[in-house]
Amino acid sequence: MISPPSCPVCQSQSVRQVITIPSVPAHCCILWNTQQEAVNCPKGDIHLTFCGECGHLYNPAFDERLMEYSPNYENSLHFSPRFQEYSKGLIRRLTESYQLYGKDIIDIGCGKGDFLKMICSYGHNRGYGFDKSYQPELEDPTHKVQQNGVEFIRDYYSEKYAHYPADFIVSRYVFEHIPQPRNFLQDIKNTARRRNPNITFYFEVPNILYTLRDMGIWDLIYEHCSYFSAPSLTRIFESMDFDVLHVEEKYMGQFLSIEAQTGNGSSLSFEPYVEVEEVRHRVDRFALEFQQKMEHWKNRLTELQKLGQQTVVWGGGAKCASFLNFLDTSGVIEHIVDINPRKKGKYMAGSGQEYVMPEDLKRLRPDTVILMNPIYEDEIRSTLRELELNPDILIA
Repeated sequence: MISPPSCPVCQSQSVRQVITIPSVPAHCCILWNTQQEAVNCPKGDIHLTFCGECGHLYNPAFDERLMEYSPNYENSLHFSPRFQEYSKGLIRRLTESYQLYGKDIIDIGCGKGDFLKMICSYGHNRGYGFDKSYQPELEDPTHKVQQNGVEFIRDYYSEKYAHYPADFIVSRYVFEHIPQPRNFLQDIKNTARRRNPNITFYFEVPNILYTLRDMGIWDLIYEHCSYFSAPSLTRIFESMDFDVLHVEEKYMGQFLSIEAQTGNGSSLSFEPYVEVEEVRHRVDRFALEFQQKMEHWKNRLTELQKLGQQTVVWGGGAKCASFLNFLDTSGVIEHIVDINPRKKGKYMAGSGQEYVMPEDLKRLRPDTVILMNPIYEDEIRSTLRELELNPDILIA
């Protein structure tokens, strides 16, 4: 057996494979126009590998050639009132903590630009969003779009944009997609510091400890070639000579954030709230617990099929893609409910289910609704009551 490549965070070779998940969609957030296209989408394998030195997990089988971010890529969470509430609270805290009033803010991987527009509006800041998948309503031939005082550039942030000023750099749900995170972070730092030597960074990523500890196994997707823990996220920023200010879990532990400033690495005494040993302990149990959860859901789906239950899943993001593709859901689940209107009438990568809107449930009359994320349970139950529906609710 060939040993996996060294850890992309600390370069240690003290690594071991934890589990293998074959043939999953390369892009779980691409919206497909037909079921056939969705089923035949590009696929790859996940070889989840653990570094015992820094507590990082990664997929050495990741093939960057399968990644092509286009306007069909849709991962916005901002249609959820719960997520909007979280974002607004985060913006208030960051603005007040770092006095982001009339400042220049760069958002790397800004998606549809929701967060950047909000933080610029709140503090009357100037914003610059970089994302290859950004889809403006009216595209300029220069690939630059002005919207609500914010400029969006349909490109990756690189040294050719060093002339853009930055006081604060934010990047949310991007770092985990980068196969060479050290190079990525160093390039951003070097580029931004050409205009300003003192910049604050805010990065937010999925929290691998939530996956290991709370069995959030549906967060394992091909696009995420890196799975950061508090120790590994701290380690990579410190190794790039950042002064780490704060690391914490957010959103019921599902997210992990770091705040750091460009410096000389003088504050290398920062201690993450989680030790590598705790991550290692969770990893040691994960393969067995992963299989147990998979077996539980295989049996549950078989029961629902035997009972002839009309079953839908609610929440058509990355978690849903993993749930539907890890398991054989053919003949059991035909529809995915999502409040994002951009998804209506599209199809899920790999498994091929159709996206519908909540109001479509009046027609479908489901007996069972499987919730993909427990954090949205209250708002989903509220919507079901408004629709005068009372299905059984299961939490994936």
